[in-house]
Amino acid sequence: MMTMIYDLTNRKNLPQSPGVYAFKDEEGQVLYIGKSANLKSRVSIYFQVKSHGKATSKMDISL
Repeated sequence: MMTMIYDLTNRKNLPQSPGVYAFKDEEGQVLYIGKSANLKSRVSIYFQVKSHGKATSKMDISL
């Protein structure tokens, strides 16, 4: 398995392939691990700014 770290301020670079993603806190502790058939579609959902919070800016993605 290859691990890629993407700068998610430009989500156009995310692959549309299946993979695993991880949310980490500031210290690098894993908060959540998810998987998706289409990483670009799934990850983009997390970065839609809602009225009750702010979007995340970094995430590890494994392909």
